[in-house]
Order: sequence, then C-alpha cells, then structure tokens
Amino acid sequence: MARMNPTAQALIISTVAGAAYFIVADKTVLATARDSFKIQL
Repeated sequence: MARMNPTAQALIISTVAGAAYFIVADKTVLATARDSFKIQL
C-alpha cells in the first residue's frame, strides 16, 4: 500500500471491512428469506 498516514489507512481498512461484512450479511439475509419463503409456499 502507498505510504499514508495511519488515520487514512485505518479509515480505508475499516471501510473495506464494513463493506465486506455488509455484503456477507446481505447474502445471508437474502438466503434466509428465500428459504423461509419456500417453507411458506
């Protein structure tokens, strides 16, 4: 990574981690919703 101040680096890392967590959580929620919808049919 390019030389940056620690604050900018921490901000980028937390943003990437947050985005990854959100994507995983979103997929999990969608899969769960799909499964429960199938059960109801």
